[in-house]
Amino acid sequence: AADGNRPRTIARWEFFVVEQFDSETFNRGWNFNVGLAIASAQKSASPEITDGMKVEFDCAVIQDVDYLPEKGVDYSDCKVPTQLSAEIDRYNWKTPYMSSAGGIVGMRLEHWRKINGFGNDYFGWGGEDDELHHRLRLNKLLYGDCYPFCKNNNDPHIGEKGISIKRPRKGHGRFSGKFMHSMNHTKRITDSKAYARNVKMLQEIEKGSDRWKRDGLSNLAFRILSTATDTSDSDLGITYHHIKARRGRDSFDLREVHLAVPLALCDDSGAGADGWSVAPVGEHVPMDITALRDFATAALRRAGGTCQTFVSKSLSFILVDRRRGLAKILSDGDPRLFVIFYRSLRSPKSDGLIIADARSRDALHAAHAKAGAFAVPPSELSICTCPLSSGGPKFSIHQGSMCSGGGWQSMPGGYLRAYAKPRADFVAVTWCDNEKYWTQRVVRGEQCDKKWAGLKWVHGGTFYAARGSEFCVGTRQHTNEELSFSRVLAQERCESDDGYAHGFTFSGVREAPTFSSVSMCAGRDDAGR
Repeated sequence: AADGNRPRTIARWEFFVVEQFDSETFNRGWNFNVGLAIASAQKSASPEITDGMKVEFDCAVIQDVDYLPEKGVDYSDCKVPTQLSAEIDRYNWKTPYMSSAGGIVGMRLEHWRKINGFGNDYFGWGGEDDELHHRLRLNKLLYGDCYPFCKNNNDPHIGEKGISIKRPRKGHGRFSGKFMHSMNHTKRITDSKAYARNVKMLQEIEKGSDRWKRDGLSNLAFRILSTATDTSDSDLGITYHHIKARRGRDSFDLREVHLAVPLALCDDSGAGADGWSVAPVGEHVPMDITALRDFATAALRRAGGTCQTFVSKSLSFILVDRRRGLAKILSDGDPRLFVIFYRSLRSPKSDGLIIADARSRDALHAAHAKAGAFAVPPSELSICTCPLSSGGPKFSIHQGSMCSGGGWQSMPGGYLRAYAKPRADFVAVTWCDNEKYWTQRVVRGEQCDKKWAGLKWVHGGTFYAARGSEFCVGTRQHTNEELSFSRVLAQERCESDDGYAHGFTFSGVREAPTFSSVSMCAGRDDAGR
C-alpha cells in the first residue's frame, strides 16, 4: 500500500559480499543463499561453516550492488517479506511490473526458510526474481496490493492483499542507479541456452511445480575458499564479510596448485642451470602477477641462488590446465586472466600448473605458434529479429548460436562465426546499443558514436569478420527515433524503399581451427634438480 511507518535507525549492519569462485555464469540466487547460510550458520550447506560464524539479525536483505538507496529507505522493514526497491529511477520510479520481486528484497530468516530461499539453478540473467514471487505466492506470503500500479484512487484492488509482494509507502522505496552503471542492469543475456533453461524452470513453477521445496537452502552445497572480515567501520556498527565460495561438496584448495620455476632464471643458482623448482604455492596463494613474481623469486632463492641480478618484474607465466590440455599466457597486459585461470580449474592439485618464463608475451605467442600449439578459435554469433507494431522488425546481434529469448528470433541464414580479437585483413564490425528502445546500430570499425539520431549509444561488442559479401549492413535514420537502427541481412545489398541505406558487407569465418597439442612437463631428476 502507499502508506506505512517511517524508517527506524539501525544500530548494527552485517554486509556479506559473496564471490562465486568458478567459471560458470553468475548465479544471483545461489550467491544470496550462500551468504544467508553463512550468516545463519547453516552447517549442512558447507563443512567450513561453524557456529562461530552465526550473526544475530532481524532482517536479511538481498542487495543489487548497482542500486543505491535514497533517504527514507528502511532496511529494518521486514515484518513480512518486503520489496524495499519499490521506486527505481530507470522504471520511472516504479517497479518494472506488478509481480516483480527483484531488486532489493528483505525478509526475516523464518520467511526465507519457509520459501527455501532462492532457486540454486538460475544461471545468468533472468528468472530467479520472478520465481521468488511464486515462492512467496505458494507460501501465502504476498502482502501487497496493486501499488504502485493502481489505476487511480478508486481502484478496487487498493488494500487487497495477496496481489504482489509488500512494498514501502511512496517516497520510502527510492533506489537510484545513476552512479552505478544502471544502464547495463537489464540486458544481460549472454548465454541463450542458460536463459532458455531459466524460462523453462520459471514456467514450471508458474504452473504449480513443487520443485521449490527441493531446490534452495535445503539442497545448498558449497565450499568456502576464503573469508575476510573488515571492522574498520565498527564505530558505525558496520562489519563487512568477503567470502569466496565454490558450488558443490568437492574439495577445492588453491594452495595445491603447483608452480614450476626454471633455476636458469637465476644465474647464480647453486642447483645448476638445468634444474627446476616445482612445489605447491602453499599457504599464501598469490592472486595477482606481482605476488606470483615474488613467489617465483622466493622459490629461486630457496633453491640456493641469491639472484642479485634477477629482475622478477619481467617474468611471464604459462597457466596450464592439465585436464583440458590448454594453456594461457599471463603477463602485465591482462591481470584478470590469473583469477579466471584459478576459477576454471576443476581440481587445483591435479589440473593446475603455473610455469615461470623469462620471455615476453609476444615471444611466447610466437613460440607456441611455431610449434603449432597456439589456437584462437572463432566465436559464434547470431543475427536476431524482433517484430514491431510498425516499421519493423528490429535487428540485434547476439553472442552464441541462439538468440537470447525475450521475443528475439533467429534470422534465416543469420548464424556466423567471427574472431573476438583483431586479425590481419579482417573487418572490424561493432554493434552499438541504444538502451531506451533496445535497438542496435552496426558500424564498421571498433568505436561507437555516443550520440546518433538524437539517441545515446553504448558499445555492445566488436567482432572481426572475413572480407566478403555474405552479409550486408544497412542503417536507417528515421523521424521516429525508435525506428532509427541498423539491420543485418544474409545478402549482398541492404538498401531499401523503407529508408535503409547500404553501409558495408562482410562474411563469416568458414575455416575450422586446426592446431596440434603438445605436452609440457616439469619435474626433478634423481639428483633433485
